[in-house]
Amino acid sequence: GIKNASWRRVYLTQAQAAGPIAPDKLASAVRALELVEHNGLVLENPATKKATTYLKNFSVPADFNDALTAQQFDTRGIYVLYNSNLYADSSRTLEDQFFDLQKAQMDLMVQMDPEALGQAMARGMDLWNNMDPQMRGQMMGTMMKAGMQMWQKMPAEQQQQLMQSMMQNVQGLLGNGGPGRP
Repeated sequence: GIKNASWRRVYLTQAQAAGPIAPDKLASAVRALELVEHNGLVLENPATKKATTYLKNFSVPADFNDALTAQQFDTRGIYVLYNSNLYADSSRTLEDQFFDLQKAQMDLMVQMDPEALGQAMARGMDLWNNMDPQMRGQMMGTMMKAGMQMWQKMPAEQQQQLMQSMMQNVQGLLGNGGPGRP
């Protein structure tokens, strides 16, 4: 009943099971594997002549323990409780996670053609419009408050630079004459 909580039984190699286990790294690995959409993958590194295999939704056979032992896995599975939220990472602050999401969004925007970007923005607007109105109002209020606090803490010189930069960008988009001018 815990939001975004999930669990899996994980089998480690015998060598890994004998040593210390970093729970956060194990949870991250489980979360990443759960996100793989392909039913099966083999990743080969030709330089090392090694491969990594992944089979999703593999039916557990009756002789599963024997198969694990044959591949040098510890048959004593460990239970991993993890946050199924893709962006869950307890080692990073919410501010860092938010910044990374904003940067990723900007990086994606410059890679998209105008039509694809428009479609993505339309989907975002649908998401916004279908949100609970009270939640939408709360989000707008929080964003406006945070923006005002940021602006008030910003040195006057930096405020001026930001305003000039914004004006230059708008003039560049509208042309040097501005709106309605030849």
